[in-house]
Amino acid sequence: MKKNRQRWQQLGSLAMSLGIVLTFAALSSRQSALAGPPLQSPPTKSITTRRLATPLTIDGLFSDWAPAASTPITISAATADLIIGSIDSSSDVSAAVRSAWTTDALYFAIHVNDDRLISDSTDIWRDDSIEIGIDGAGDGNAWGRDDHQYTVRIDGATADRGVQGTANIAAAVRKVATGYDIEVAIPFSELQATTVVSGTTMGVSFGVHDDDDGGSWDAYLVWGGTNTNSGTDQFARLQFLDTLPQPTATPSATPTRTPSPTLTPLPGTTPTLAPGSGSTIFQQGLSNYAGTTDTHVSVWFPDETNGEDTILLVRSGDIMAALIKFDVSQFPSYSTMRRATLSLYVTGSSNDNPLDIAAYRLLRPWSEGQATWKLAGRGRPWGEPGANGLGNDRDSTPADSKTLRAAKTWVELDITDMVRRWVANPSSNYGLVIKGTGDVAVRYDFASSEYPSRSFRPRLNLQYYFPSPTPTNTPTPTFTPTPTNTPTYTPTPTNTPTPTHTPTPTNTATPTNTPTITPTPTRTPTPTQTRTPTNTPTPTRTSTPTRTPTPSPTPTLTPTPTNTPTFEERVILMDQKMGVLEQLLQNLSQAIADYKNGK
Repeated sequence: MKKNRQRWQQLGSLAMSLGIVLTFAALSSRQSALAGPPLQSPPTKSITTRRLATPLTIDGLFSDWAPAASTPITISAATADLIIGSIDSSSDVSAAVRSAWTTDALYFAIHVNDDRLISDSTDIWRDDSIEIGIDGAGDGNAWGRDDHQYTVRIDGATADRGVQGTANIAAAVRKVATGYDIEVAIPFSELQATTVVSGTTMGVSFGVHDDDDGGSWDAYLVWGGTNTNSGTDQFARLQFLDTLPQPTATPSATPTRTPSPTLTPLPGTTPTLAPGSGSTIFQQGLSNYAGTTDTHVSVWFPDETNGEDTILLVRSGDIMAALIKFDVSQFPSYSTMRRATLSLYVTGSSNDNPLDIAAYRLLRPWSEGQATWKLAGRGRPWGEPGANGLGNDRDSTPADSKTLRAAKTWVELDITDMVRRWVANPSSNYGLVIKGTGDVAVRYDFASSEYPSRSFRPRLNLQYYFPSPTPTNTPTPTFTPTPTNTPTYTPTPTNTPTPTHTPTPTNTATPTNTPTITPTPTRTPTPTQTRTPTNTPTPTRTSTPTRTPTPSPTPTLTPTPTNTPTFEERVILMDQKMGVLEQLLQNLSQAIADYKNGK
């Protein structure tokens, strides 16, 4: 009997525990019903890019973007995934980004709000600048050949992953009243994207640096993850779309015969370009550029042509020299050259000795496929073999010189004055020649415009600015001819009352030499005044409509309701289940009590 009593006590405790568990489960279910569906994680950010029919001109102007580009995204303290530093307001630092694409390149137009513009650091990312992180393959791997972190500073300087002068992009910057505008073109070859179509997806992130007091930046915003260099798995989605659908032509109203006013500028000054800066890279194959010609000539092989070689050879003692020419006719004519640099990639050397090289401006035309040590072209010998006729073949003073000490690196030559002459007088552009000096025997090889990898071909980087010209007074315009009061041409109103018929006047007697007073004609009833048609067409008289029986409303088909209970029904069901559970517990407790009492 004692064992049975203990068993029933255990059974009662178990029942009580079961009741508590069921009660909490029911309450939890009820709270879930009250709370609704679970919260979802925020969706990945995205920006669309629209396809354009023709390439854009990279000049820092956005006038050729609208309305073809995508809807802009905003980068601010409210939308950024990462905020470092202090931000006073959206005018202190914020940005708007749009994107477009063509068959060969991806474009970005970025307007940055910034109340103070500073560029005083060696590392361009420490100053006012923007960053574009690209995951070309969209694979979340930050260190592939398709991955880049491009930086563009307010003075037009560029970098890729923090290394200046390595960004194979075209960029232009213009300072405006509220900050600065940046326009960027990135060739798809840089992103290892040989075929891009509508529906392609890449990873993208944007960063904005704000420097208000010099030195390093004071604030940094990142949109699309928390890093523009790595963490590509957190990047936003860059979605490639086709061109915007063209609107369907809508028939217009019948035009009026009143001539439209001629649009004439208001009196004042001619609008001028806002001062700004930009940079352009000329490199064979970059953004469809094909204006580079180059070759090398050798005293050891004086009759040999090398225009199709993939490398350019320069040897000490002026044994071998390289000739290079860039077509700079695409340089913006309304801008002023600030700096021009020639970058050559050293592919190898014959030994470890250093080599001094110098760049000279050429003064006569030459042919890539015909130039030799002896000839500038077929039947046209140099003034001195090897383009050494000073004042005839080339300048006597070099534009710049450098000492080469290693291979697999870039060498940069400043040829600003030379390029300024080419831009000012395009017919004088015959390119330049690279000469090797010194007595130590060594040869250095450079990638030519035919080098297999486009990224290593000779590169001409032009940095320029847009001066603010003196406003020109605009002659007083012949604003707009005063519109006449000619009424709008409209169909003849049908509701005009017909004027009363005028009776024929009585015949007048034959006049004599003395003027005879003409009998007053019979009073003509004044015709009813016809209402002058207004600009609004008078509605055509409509006959009295035939009374049409009002159609009976057709009952709307209502979808068959599903068995999904409503919110209130779920609550009622929960209460009913609670009642059943409570009743079961009561019955179980009563049964236990009866057993104890011997019933």
